[in-house]
Amino acid sequence: SGDTNKAVDYFLHSVDNLHRGSALNSTDIISNRSRYDRYLDRTADQSKYYIHTGFPELDVLIGGIDRENEDMVIAARTGIGKSWTLIKMAAEASKQGLCAGIYSGEMTVDKVGYRIDTLLGHIDNKGIMRGQAYIQKQYKQYMDNLPSMGYGPIKVLTPADIAGPATVEALRAFIEKEHLDILFV
Repeated sequence: SGDTNKAVDYFLHSVDNLHRGSALNSTDIISNRSRYDRYLDRTADQSKYYIHTGFPELDVLIGGIDRENEDMVIAARTGIGKSWTLIKMAAEASKQGLCAGIYSGEMTVDKVGYRIDTLLGHIDNKGIMRGQAYIQKQYKQYMDNLPSMGYGPIKVLTPADIAGPATVEALRAFIEKEHLDILFV
């Protein structure tokens, strides 16, 4: 009819209907016992399914971060250590050779990097943040050796990198572009 608004409405309604019908699949768990094979695979190599958090006690409780089904929320008041906890988990993922992503809505890339350096290099964070000369030799040695330590990449994204706050689409694009194994927000 030449009315583009009607055409767009019709298209959007039609896509929803097509998508609902085509995505409907189910599995009979009585007749399909292939999950047992996946269980055996998990017992043979848990690292394919779980990422260590860097907190041994937490790993004992939850087994690590489930690569397929894990969403984790850490909530606490300001100054308790939520960012440190996420950065420690990202550093641990890097130690496992994984590509970790961090979206930092508040900290700069350098500040995130300094925290990673503190965790991976065992360097005094206060000394790094305040530019103290007493750590300079240790920090230089760590930085020189970092590329050969076998860690996976840690990619950092800030609001400046995406011209504003993170959206689901921006984070999804970050995951896809950088081929992230895990994302910390």
